[in-house]
Amino acid sequence: MTAPGTLPAGAPDPDRFAALICDWCLELTPGARVFVDTTTLASEYARALNAAILDRDGWPFVSCTPPGLNADFYRHARERHLSEPPAPELALAEGLDAFVRIAAPATRRSWPPSIRP
Repeated sequence: MTAPGTLPAGAPDPDRFAALICDWCLELTPGARVFVDTTTLASEYARALNAAILDRDGWPFVSCTPPGLNADFYRHARERHLSEPPAPELALAEGLDAFVRIAAPATRRSWPPSIRP
């Protein structure tokens, strides 16, 4: 699924990563509703996980936000934003069976030395 050369050398294979998440971490069953949350920096992994969830007859819901959006939230949030859970996120969470967060570093300096180009 992943085009060759789109990931740094030594990075985990997105399809194998997705299979590991679905089969070992989540133990997906048919009809499972899975929210995948990441940034656009991990789009290859999000696409692979989306496909793997569908292959296992689950319902993926993928959110790829631009890098820095969460940092902007904390920089601009007011007290009520920090103390009250947002109603739309609560409603979404109530309809889910599983949640996956893929953290992707924004700079190469934050990559582990083993996969730095």
